[in-house]
Amino acid sequence: MKKFLALFLFFAIASATVFPACNNGKTKPTPPPDPEPEISEYAVKDLNYITSAIYGYNAVRQVRFSSPEKSEGLTEYVLYWGADGKPLENFTKIATIPADGTDYVYDLPPIAYVPEEAEEIIAETWFHDIKLETTAAKLPTLERSEKLFEFQVISDFQLGYNGSQQSVRTENAFRQISEISPNTSGIFIVGDMTEHGTESEYRDMISIIDRVYKDKVPDLYYAIGNHESYSNQTYEDMLGLFEKYTGQNKPYYSVEIGEMKFIVLGSVKESAQVGVYAELGREQLDWLESELEATDNNKTVFLFLHQPLKNTVSGTLESLSQRWYGLYTAEDTRLRQILKEHPNVTFFTGHTHWHLESESPALFGNGKDANYFNTASVGYLWQGAGDGEHYGGSQGLFVEVFEDYFTVRGREFENETWLTAAQYVLPRTFA
Repeated sequence: MKKFLALFLFFAIASATVFPACNNGKTKPTPPPDPEPEISEYAVKDLNYITSAIYGYNAVRQVRFSSPEKSEGLTEYVLYWGADGKPLENFTKIATIPADGTDYVYDLPPIAYVPEEAEEIIAETWFHDIKLETTAAKLPTLERSEKLFEFQVISDFQLGYNGSQQSVRTENAFRQISEISPNTSGIFIVGDMTEHGTESEYRDMISIIDRVYKDKVPDLYYAIGNHESYSNQTYEDMLGLFEKYTGQNKPYYSVEIGEMKFIVLGSVKESAQVGVYAELGREQLDWLESELEATDNNKTVFLFLHQPLKNTVSGTLESLSQRWYGLYTAEDTRLRQILKEHPNVTFFTGHTHWHLESESPALFGNGKDANYFNTASVGYLWQGAGDGEHYGGSQGLFVEVFEDYFTVRGREFENETWLTAAQYVLPRTFA
């Protein structure tokens, strides 16, 4: 009997140890802690993102890290915005950094925008075309103010230039705008909607918009481009078609959205022939000056013209032998002087087709001059020096206005991605 009892107790204790009972609601044994995650020898060390403000021309924005334990033979590190330990989907990379040192500091532009979706900074370690490791570090909490409204800026559909491809790209751009910004306060279309300024090309544009916006078309604001103002027709006939299909009764006008001023400029007939260059004329430039003088110089004004000023944005840079600026010298000078007096202006121009990740897609006035933005092109893109070369894609800008700042965000419509190098945040006031 004693032997039986001893055996019974032995097996009871053993079974309780291996198969613990649920204890009928009593406290369960505490499980052992999870083991510490192993840190790869190829993971970058001390990854950190440092910023001094969400916006500001002089804000500090840096990514810092040190090389991995094993760094010999590595070729590069690639930075992304991320979440859950992975790069954000539908965002291009922040930067590629050659693996040629020990400690790294990458300076983002002071006005670089951190996407709301981003929770981490991601650093990938690469050996040629092999990704060895992904490292993530939490971003600091950024205080974001309330969004007031949003609008888009697109240009250069060039409908009629290359058959159906331009129509497909234009419809794709409008469709993405309708999905991303269903409550947009307006879409600003900065010229060259058509290739030849013909009625059939305008009709193509209207039919595309009607297909995308079956219920209610958002407010659309058009600027006349050089392709709408010179061709085999007279300027008067082409202006008549522009007015008929856009609803604008003249090439220049202003509107207010959310108590903010929006001004659209356009070419008028000042000489015997209107060509590639815009001709604004004294009357329009005097009108612009009076519009700006009547506006609080502490509040942002958005300005639109198809053709850009020389040496402002990509495609206009004389240092690269680029020639896609678009005003005659006297009017370029006068407009530049007006804008110097009003550094609260943010100026959007099309015409160049240079893509948004090319050299100098934007020029910032730092509170001392206007900000200048290239709108790229929906129809087709260019890059490089001189007259440029073809660059595949279709791009435009999304603008979000907040209480004390606004963002300008480059979008690649062709593959539905945000262009990380073309995401900016700027102050709304200059007090």
